[in-house]
Amino acid sequence: MPARRAPPQVDGFELKSAIRNSGAIAGMYQESLTTFGYLVAATLAFDLGVFAFKVRVRVRLGLGQTQHKERTTVTQRGQE
Repeated sequence: MPARRAPPQVDGFELKSAIRNSGAIAGMYQESLTTFGYLVAATLAFDLGVFAFKVRVRVRLGLGQTQHKERTTVTQRGQE
């Protein structure tokens, strides 16, 4: 049987320094922030779309005007 070789020794400080100097970690953080920004932008766009759809439906059904008239009528009755 051949003799077993010892695993190669890795200097942790050297490895850490090499990773930092390569910019890999900074690249990962930058990519994460970019992805988060896209996610926030997409969420806001979706929310605005839902809001616009609700407003459009209310206007078509005339719900916004009816509620305003009811409030005015109730307020006027309370003042009499």
